[in-house]
Amino acid sequence: MKRLIVFFTLVILFFNARLYAQYILQGKISDSLTNSALELVTITLEAGKGEQQIAFSDSTGYYKLNINERNSYRLKFSFLNYGGKELSLWVDGDTTINIAMKRNTQLLNSVDIKGKKPIIERKIDRLIFNVSNNINTNGADVMELLSKTPQVKVDGNAIRIIGKEEVSIMINNRPLQFSADALANYLKSLPAESVESIEIMTTPPAMYNAQGSSGIINIILKRKKELGYNGTLTLYAQKTREQLARSNISLNYNKKNIRYFAIAGVAKGSRLDSYSGSIYYSDQTQVTKNDVKELSQFASGQFGFDADLGKNSLVGASINILYSYPYQTGNNYTTFLNKNKGIDSISDQYIKNNITYKTASANVHYEKFLDSLHKKQLTVDADWTIDHSALPRSIDNNLYDGERHELTDRYSQLTSNNFQSSKFYSLNAIVKLPAKKHDLSFGAKVNFIKNDNDVDLNTHQIGIDDFYSRNVFKLNENTQALFLNYSTTIGKRLTFQSGLRGEYTQTKGHSYNGSDTINHNNYFNLFPTVYLQYKLNDKNQLTIDYGRRINRPSFTFLNPFRRYLSQYQYLEGDPYLTPSITNNFSISETCNNLNFSLSYSFSDDKIGVIGIPDEDTKITATKYANFLSSQFVQAGVSYYQANIKWLESVNEVYVYYNSARSSLSSTAAVTDGWGAIFRSNNTFYFNKDKTLAGGVEFNYQSKDVSDIEQNAGYYYFNITGRYRFPNGKLQIGLNVNDIFRTRKFSSSYIANGILITNSGYNDARKVGLTMRYNFGNKKLKTGNAHSSETNTGRAGS
Repeated sequence: MKRLIVFFTLVILFFNARLYAQYILQGKISDSLTNSALELVTITLEAGKGEQQIAFSDSTGYYKLNINERNSYRLKFSFLNYGGKELSLWVDGDTTINIAMKRNTQLLNSVDIKGKKPIIERKIDRLIFNVSNNINTNGADVMELLSKTPQVKVDGNAIRIIGKEEVSIMINNRPLQFSADALANYLKSLPAESVESIEIMTTPPAMYNAQGSSGIINIILKRKKELGYNGTLTLYAQKTREQLARSNISLNYNKKNIRYFAIAGVAKGSRLDSYSGSIYYSDQTQVTKNDVKELSQFASGQFGFDADLGKNSLVGASINILYSYPYQTGNNYTTFLNKNKGIDSISDQYIKNNITYKTASANVHYEKFLDSLHKKQLTVDADWTIDHSALPRSIDNNLYDGERHELTDRYSQLTSNNFQSSKFYSLNAIVKLPAKKHDLSFGAKVNFIKNDNDVDLNTHQIGIDDFYSRNVFKLNENTQALFLNYSTTIGKRLTFQSGLRGEYTQTKGHSYNGSDTINHNNYFNLFPTVYLQYKLNDKNQLTIDYGRRINRPSFTFLNPFRRYLSQYQYLEGDPYLTPSITNNFSISETCNNLNFSLSYSFSDDKIGVIGIPDEDTKITATKYANFLSSQFVQAGVSYYQANIKWLESVNEVYVYYNSARSSLSSTAAVTDGWGAIFRSNNTFYFNKDKTLAGGVEFNYQSKDVSDIEQNAGYYYFNITGRYRFPNGKLQIGLNVNDIFRTRKFSSSYIANGILITNSGYNDARKVGLTMRYNFGNKKLKTGNAHSSETNTGRAGS
């Protein structure tokens, strides 16, 4: 309660709302011949004394204007290649005016118009990062693109909101149901060029799943809308300490009532990562150095279509396939030093991971419009995902004495196999019922998830009997959800939105080992969301929001069987883990291109991961447990500069405080500390046509804490160059990442009174060359002046 009082005291000091009366003028604009919707029609509303208001129609032809007082007005409609329309009207209440515009018979021979969106957009419930115009994404995959996204940080395969926890990932409003490693491989298979925008929702509305304590990142892929065919071919070559080549092709073929799309990609190459760590026991120091070479080999494909069933409904379907074979080999070199820093023994381990990921997903989408303006609608999505992974691992260990003589009688070998299979089914339905001053949406969703793990372990050591064990672990998780969302505009300046989502989850974990244990866990939770947005003036608005989220344990966390990472480290899950709840509050003010934000969140019984070293065996057991309670406070400033013609710049500064309380006696009772991030992403245009451009990106991360770990700081620079040929079809780009090889990580923590340190470098310095070729229809032929690249994001998940 004290937390709520403190937060809402800040709200009262920061927020002062005034209410005004208001009327709404709305309607739909269509082609008089085809009756199809016209997007980006300019609507101008003129009153006396030169006052005017301008709006644009959306992709369904819908427009909306707010009128403050009874008066006579002049309403004008204008659109390229169409005859304009004007009319006079008296407004003394809410008014609907639908317009059919007639296309000019004499069209221009060629028209090439692209509506350019700002790089950063702020909505009441999300931040939108428009990727298309950012050249600093040249040659990147989607995993790298997320690391360049505002408020987002990528550590290895972990995707987080800055200073906070991991988030849920969606593509076109549909959640990706993959394990962390499989998800990372899938995102690496997608080129950044295929992305239209990224939506960051730290407080997602009720129509979205409540999973993910820090919120949701929604990746919107591009779709072409003009009739005919078009496509993009991308070739990319990269040099780090190893080499990599990647190619992707995207295709679109649009007829009048049906639209096809496809993306295919292949890659082959490798990367070399280096890790090191030390464990300071009372009698020895264990120093480990590990170089891991990973082959990046994958083939991926996506195919789908959208088809109009008539004027008021459409159906679509898509399928995604990924086959990835990131074969890993590495040498784990572990030295045991005595108190005098002399060598007691050396362990030289050769580790092989023959990893295979096979994933496939499918979606069927249906929309039914319930009114002539195409604003009221029913949306139904059926999704299916299957994820197979094989993680066989072998560890050959040769032991040497302090004088580096091989101890042949101490040779050992460990082999393990971990076969995982996940199946996900879901059905989601949403009804949207917008009215003149109110928007209402509601719906339901059901999820069915089946996860199977088959793990075996075989150890061999000279002079000791071989040991073999096996465990089959099956987990079923079913969730049913109902949700309701409501928004309204109160007067001239205040917008209110609120939602409530209820989720009932049933889990069953079955471990087929010697004890043959079964664990059930059924629970129901409510997840409210509240948003207030107050328009201080035309360029300044204030937003306040609150949301409740859940973080369910992953299948890996729940599997109780040991999986060895090296001779001296293993992972072990806990089938008794329970979900944790997080409450998120935030205030933000946007003034032109400047945004200020303040956020606060807290969680109890949060799942944490901890490696506990054993003084006698020198083996570290990495386990998961509900042992943390955390608080997080963050203040941030971001600025987007687009007023200078030759420069676009996105700059962010965040200062945050993390505090974690541990219930484990083996760790410190409290781990807390401050952190800060500064990021600057700049694009320079060297000629008037903007065909020659360059980019400079700088990132600085100060030292901070995460759960029980203390993290060191780092910084890095990236530079990018791009030349687009005058015909607009061919583009060549060059990027150099981590120029000074400074993107290194380091962390430390104490467990059982023993200091553990870790550091590494993930081969971030690289030089890449990109060639991108656009082919097919380039000119607009129907007079529609929308952007040639638009998203197909649907209405929730």
